[in-house]
Amino acid sequence: MQHNDMQQNESKKERLVTVGYIILCFAYFAAQFGYSMSSSNISKYARSIGVGDYIMGILPGLMSFAALFSRPLAGWISDHFDRKKMMLVSLLSLAAIFVAYRFSTNTPVLLTVRILHGVIFAIFSTVNMAFVADAVPRSLLLKGMGYYAMIGNLAQAFAPAAGVWIINHFSYAALFLSAAVMYFVSFLLLNLVKKNEEVEAERANEQKEKASGAVTVAWWQKLISVAAIPAAFVGMCNALLSGGINGFLLLYSENRGVANASLFFTLYAIVNLVARPFILKIAEKIKEKYIFLICDTALLLVILCLFNLQATWQAVLAGIFFGIGYGGLQPIIQTMAVRSVPISERGNASSTYYIGLDLGQSFGPMVVSFIATTFFAENYGMGYAFLAIPVIIGCVVMFWLAGKESSKENQEKA
Repeated sequence: MQHNDMQQNESKKERLVTVGYIILCFAYFAAQFGYSMSSSNISKYARSIGVGDYIMGILPGLMSFAALFSRPLAGWISDHFDRKKMMLVSLLSLAAIFVAYRFSTNTPVLLTVRILHGVIFAIFSTVNMAFVADAVPRSLLLKGMGYYAMIGNLAQAFAPAAGVWIINHFSYAALFLSAAVMYFVSFLLLNLVKKNEEVEAERANEQKEKASGAVTVAWWQKLISVAAIPAAFVGMCNALLSGGINGFLLLYSENRGVANASLFFTLYAIVNLVARPFILKIAEKIKEKYIFLICDTALLLVILCLFNLQATWQAVLAGIFFGIGYGGLQPIIQTMAVRSVPISERGNASSTYYIGLDLGQSFGPMVVSFIATTFFAENYGMGYAFLAIPVIIGCVVMFWLAGKESSKENQEKA
């Protein structure tokens, strides 16, 4: 009888799909829908209120740039405060930010709100990643985080098109207020999610060890996780392209007279949704470096499609390849970062990982805009072509890291 109880308890521990996990996924869907419906339209909104070309070049990446400098603080908050409470506070704050966008009718106000958006988003996304890692069994971390991210991508399948529809039928004000409502819905859902008590207890024990002096940590290691730097660097290389696309694809397609380019985001999310389970399954059977080779090849095909954008089918095809490439890479890189540290340092690892993404999302639009407007008369396709370089570098670095890990494993076996 006791043996059966132990088996039941073990089975319970290894379950991924629980009521709490499902509610958490719905909450994330709502938050991502609110973010995605507005982020891809921010450049068009800025142009509509008369923002100049120079500011247009930095605006899409300004939020990520502000988030970048907030990440160390966000990681510290995640590791020293109640993660659920911090997520709730940040969701309400994000709802307030989108209400503020409604009143950002001139350049100084828009820039200020954009910076505040980046700071609050840094806290939310950092704590969110650590909270989700706490919510799923350690043995199912890749699947748990992979499917969770997939739900966010599902929101991206419809959100940009929904944002365009709201703008065309109502106004930008309606768009921002709709985004605020979605964040409030996420806040309500998250209130229903219970914390993982076992993980909380383990986290508390680790914190006690550090407080007792049994574990010594340098001050700078409380801000940056050394173990998560490789994942952060590879994530940055790929996020440059993501940032450039989010910042200027719709404006690029508008300049070229290409209709329905928002289908890129729809196809990206749909393909990501369909391909993600297969990628996660394959990742269990073959080495991660080969997954990276497949995904980075897909990203190069995205650049090839957008290099000389002239028709909707090119945007659609680019979205398909982006779903395979960028969508396939993210859960693996995220899991690499989180599993490299103890539970009590997941916030720090999450922060470090997102620093890499923020660098990419910040400088991606700036690089694309600088190359396009300075040398090629607003041909953003040339800016995308330049970003093939960091994509290739990221793939090379991943192969190098994989080779080092393989050599280390062989030495340990010997």
